[in-house]
Parts: sequence; C-alpha cells; structure tokens
Amino acid sequence: MILGLKIWLGAVVLVTLMYTIRHLLFAFVRLYYPQRHSYQDIAGVYLPTVCIMVPMHNEELVVSQTIRALKKIDYPKDLLKIIIIDDRSTDRTGAILDELCASSPHITVLHRTDRDGSEGGKPAALNHALRFTDAEVILTFDADYWPSRDSVMRLVAPLVDPKVVLTMGRVVPRNPDANFLTRMLDLERAGGYQVNQQTRHTLNLLPQYGGTVGAIRRSFIMTLNGWDASYLAEDTYLTVQAFIHGLSVTYVNLEETTEEVPTTWSVRQKQLRRWVIGHNQVAFRLGAKMLRSPFLSIWQKIDGIFMMFLYGSTMLLATGYVAAIILLLLGDGLFAGASMAVILFTTYSTLGNSAAFIEIAVSAILDSRPRAVLSVPGMIFHFAGSLYVVIYATLDWLWLELRGKRQVQWQKTARTGGE
Repeated sequence: MILGLKIWLGAVVLVTLMYTIRHLLFAFVRLYYPQRHSYQDIAGVYLPTVCIMVPMHNEELVVSQTIRALKKIDYPKDLLKIIIIDDRSTDRTGAILDELCASSPHITVLHRTDRDGSEGGKPAALNHALRFTDAEVILTFDADYWPSRDSVMRLVAPLVDPKVVLTMGRVVPRNPDANFLTRMLDLERAGGYQVNQQTRHTLNLLPQYGGTVGAIRRSFIMTLNGWDASYLAEDTYLTVQAFIHGLSVTYVNLEETTEEVPTTWSVRQKQLRRWVIGHNQVAFRLGAKMLRSPFLSIWQKIDGIFMMFLYGSTMLLATGYVAAIILLLLGDGLFAGASMAVILFTTYSTLGNSAAFIEIAVSAILDSRPRAVLSVPGMIFHFAGSLYVVIYATLDWLWLELRGKRQVQWQKTARTGGE
C-alpha cells in the first residue's frame, strides 16, 4: 500500500512539475518572444457576409446595453445581419428586444417558446437561428457581452486564410471591482487570454475557441450538422473537431469584448460546473481521436492533452493531497512532506483554475496594471474554492457517464446588469 501511494504521489508531483514548466515557458515567450497578430494588419480588407447570433434567456437586465453595443458595430450593413434569439424567456426580454430592434432592419428577433417542441439551451438556440441565414461567417456573442466597434472586422480577418475556421477574441470583465470574487475572475481572465491564449497562438499550438465571442466559418459548422447539444462545452468541442480535421483556430488578442463576470459564488459555481463537465465530455469522447490525428504535430498533441486535462489535473491534485496525508499518518513523513512541498509550490505557481498564477502576474505587467500583482496571492483562496467545485463536478460527470446520460441540462449564468 505504501509503495502504491508513493508511486501515485510521485505521478502527481510529475504532472504538477510539467504544468510548472509549461506555464513558465508561456510567460517567458509572452514577455520576450515576437508575437503573431493573426492578420490584424488587413482587418477591414476581407469583408465576407456575416451573421451575428446572440442567444438570450431571461436577460432583461442586460439586453438594452447589449443591443446598443451591437448597433454600434462598424461593418457594412449590406453584409451584416444580426439575429437575437429570445429563447423561452419568462421576463421582459422579448418585449424589450421587439422595442429596441423595430427600427433596425438588419436585426432579426426570433422568439422560441415551449410550444416549439424543441430543446432549450444555447446550442439548440444557435441551431434554430442557423436556419435563417446563409452568411459565410457566423459570429456568436453571449447575452452580456459588449463587442467593440471593430469586433467583426478583427474577428473575420483571419478567415481570409481558408484553413482557419474558428477565431476567438479576448474577454475582459467590466465589473472587476464589484467584490473579491470579481477581482479574482478578472485576474484569471487576464492570465488566460493575455498570456496563455496568445502564447499558444504564437507558438502554433492549440488556442481554444470560445463561443462567448468568436467567429465560425459557416461551411465548418455545417459539416458538423450544427452545434452538438450533448456537449456542455460546445466551444471546446468545436475547437477539438477543428484540429482533428487539420483546420486552424486563431486567437485575436487585439479584439477585446467586455463581459459581466459572476458576482456571487453560487453563480460562479454553476458556471464552473458546466465548464468542468463539458471539458471532461470532450476529453473522454474526442481525446483519442485527437491523439491519432495525422494533422497534428507531437507538440500540438501534448498541448491538446494539457488543454483537455485542465480540470482533470485539479482532480489529480486533490488525490495527491490525500495520498500525502495517508503517508504521513502511516509514518513515512519524509517522502510525503517533500512531495507535499513540491505540490504546494507548483499549485501556487501554476495551477490556477484556467490560468497559471505566474501568467496572471505577467498579464498584469503587460496590461500596465502593476498594482494588480498585489492581488495575485488572493488567488490561492479562489483556487481552494474552485477545487471543491471541480471535484464535485468531475464526480457528477462520472456518474452521468456511467448512467449513459450524454445530454446534460444547460444552465445559464445569471446576470446583475451592473457595469
């Protein structure tokens, strides 16, 4: 038993050290290596037909601001169509949409009700809207996201390359000062986008598409028969499908879209649970296909493992803590203590929820926010809370898989409407 625990604890130490090396490398590359900027020098030159889709369910607190931001987008109106999907809202979302969009002929409001007999949730809403457009490029925004004026031009520019089928912009919280949680999420987003995503793009690894603010080539989504509602992380599913088939995802760091991050732990917990289950679904169902893909280099496959194992590594870390404690109780304090010291150091250095702590500090420097570095130690408390949610959600996912339940109910993120 002691030997087995030592082997397992050694494996945990090895994984955390691998994450440490990876994130230190990313931080170094982001600071000192020439960066790729994804065709941004020709933004505004390539102008395909575009349809922006925004699913909304009970979004009366944010709908007005979102529509105002969409109306300000700088793109030729004869090439742009906006479809807002009012998906079974029970508040005033539908009425507000009809009022705000009545005078904008390029904006269409679709009302989905329970009488439609179709599924609810974001993927189902997007599939519904897909029937009403033949645009070459589909852009998706979440209901609380406010795009910049040049969002569309920047996001579609990389699609001039026929190999690129997905593009993703940077997400920036607009309510970071609401409380401790929002400050931690602001840091997490900064590290995840400004450093992690940009570096993976620069090194030609596997930057991840996010359905919250991104563009999709219509021909690609049609080959997949639309969005797959059986995946809670439909954007991660699209990312892996693209790379499996030898296509590309481009990250556009210069395109910044603001969002409202959760202000309460209960809302954050539901959001994180959805991400954990969705990520695990993709890893379990598509991981082997990605590793067998003839289109990916060995380094891209390794990066793909890191990406899909994001939340699995947190679960592994928890088992490492348990193994070390058991070894301590059994009297093998030297090995357990040394291993725990390494795990604790690497945890703090590199295993944030979706961005390494070292990357968060680097992003604060790059964004000219040196005082934000002072808040980085608080991330350890944020990580501790996230650890519980990740463990719970992983066990929940395992139970769902054992029961053969592929379809999981979609849970939207509640908004406050704060700016």
